Amino acid sequence: MRNATLGFCGVRPTRALVFGPVRTSDADRRAAWLEKTRRTGFALRSGVRSPAGRAAARIRPWLAALRLQFYPMSWAAYGLGAVAAATGTIDWAAFVWGLLFIALLEAATVFCNERLDLATDRINPNHGPFTGGSRVLVTGAISPPQLRLATGLLLVGALTAAGAALGVAPAPIATALWMGLAALLTLGYTVSPLRLSYRGLGEVDVAFTHSALVLVLGGLLQGAALFDADLWLLSAPLALAILPSIVLAGVPDHDADAAVGKRTIAVRFGRHGALRLAGVALVAAAALGLVFEGLALVDGAFAGLQWFVLPHAALGLGLLWWRSQTPADRLQRIDGLLVATLTYMLWFVLVPWFNLS
Repeated sequence: MRNATLGFCGVRPTRALVFGPVRTSDADRRAAWLEKTRRTGFALRSGVRSPAGRAAARIRPWLAALRLQFYPMSWAAYGLGAVAAATGTIDWAAFVWGLLFIALLEAATVFCNERLDLATDRINPNHGPFTGGSRVLVTGAISPPQLRLATGLLLVGALTAAGAALGVAPAPIATALWMGLAALLTLGYTVSPLRLSYRGLGEVDVAFTHSALVLVLGGLLQGAALFDADLWLLSAPLALAILPSIVLAGVPDHDADAAVGKRTIAVRFGRHGALRLAGVALVAAAALGLVFEGLALVDGAFAGLQWFVLPHAALGLGLLWWRSQTPADRLQRIDGLLVATLTYMLWFVLVPWFNLS
């Protein structure tokens, strides 16, 4: 009843009270069962869920809409920039305000993407934890006006955090310009007039914003110059390492994106073309990181990278080759491959962070 009938029809939550055995029960035991049933029935006057359950049911769609699985990468890159630039103790006030700015701006961007990609999400049968949006608008869990209002509140919060960060920033003018660029490029992923994801530039935009943009911002707030060579050197292999997962995310969404005119790399070059480009970016990231390791650049920040990147790159290439043997029309879900490429980029943050801290 709970799974095959009620759950199938969308009736949730369901709970069961089981009493028995009846054959060996006495009158007092049966009276107690009836009384418990009566109390349980009257408790449903205020609904099936408890107050805590009702609050959780209201919060859950918003947590899904935030898509929190994508935030740690940008936060880690921001932290790496701060660690690389700090000459002594990190300025925690500047660090926290900058981190809050990034988090709120990214949340606003995710909400914008959710609303503006509704057309492709509605017709996408291959959605998963990493592709196809959070589905909160498709299912009606959140309405577009609610999401629009929440986006506005997040942008106000991001602007407030930016103002507080600029109040303690060592170079407020350069930092303000960089924050303005951050807002333009992150929101411009789907928001007009840029709409970079619809023009074939979305993957490059994400790679840049989640590497150099946040990493340099972390350095700026700790007193580094905008064009500090170390910050940009740290960003280069990271940007390449981010590209494979972003390119591959368009593979399950290929048909839906093509139907609404969204020109992702998977749409422009085909699913197998996207697999090949992801492999090229994966190898390029490893090669550049190993060159930097060999040259001991950025105070040896990449020392030891080979021990982590080479096995992971071999795994990624093996999975890409295996998936390339699948007919294009059957590349509908590639969650395992996405996990492998999403975790690949972490080495380009964790190893330098460990060496510089």
